[in-house]
Amino acid sequence: MSEVVVFETDIGIGVLVPVLSCGLSTEEIIEKDIPHGCKYRVVNDSDLPEDDVFRSAWTIDLTVDMNKAREIWMQNIRDARDEKLNALDFGWMRAMEMGETETATSIALEKQKLRDLPKEINLNQFEKSDDLKGYWPDILGG
Repeated sequence: MSEVVVFETDIGIGVLVPVLSCGLSTEEIIEKDIPHGCKYRVVNDSDLPEDDVFRSAWTIDLTVDMNKAREIWMQNIRDARDEKLNALDFGWMRAMEMGETETATSIALEKQKLRDLPKEINLNQFEKSDDLKGYWPDILGG
């Protein structure tokens, strides 16, 4: 176990690992490296959450801000959805070129379901980050 310093930044929690072999104390390293006025805490590295999926949602107390975690997870869903939409574009264009209107219509319906997906998802039902992380829409596959 070694000490680390967690501190608030504009984009989340920063983690500073003091290298005490540099000859400075932890307090001197904090004074030198943590921006003035930032809230910080000295903790053991074992206190850091093992799972960093929601690291951008960590708080200074090393808990997960669930509102931020939901935003992060929704963005993951949107990114996966966008990849799937892009992959379907090729099949749709090819079907249109070949005059396969039934295939093109089927692909278009699937694309619309993907576009509607973010509106249909309610991530507010998840109170814990592990439960949130365990949710993935079936339409996006595993």
